[in-house]
Amino acid sequence: MSAPKTDVDKQARRHRPAIWGITIAVLFGVALLVVRLFWWAEDGTDPEGAELQNELGIESEIEPASE
Repeated sequence: MSAPKTDVDKQARRHRPAIWGITIAVLFGVALLVVRLFWWAEDGTDPEGAELQNELGIESEIEPASE
């Protein structure tokens, strides 16, 4: 059976706010993902520990304690 009184234009108008809401939510999610990816990329480029000490010209060799 087919639905009675199908008016595609009227249905499209009624669904327009929902479609816009879904579109905005998807774009917002993609924007958050891109920001987070840049955040992760920036965190991964900072040297830590011995790498940072060598970069600053500080000797990283540890002298044994005298007994």
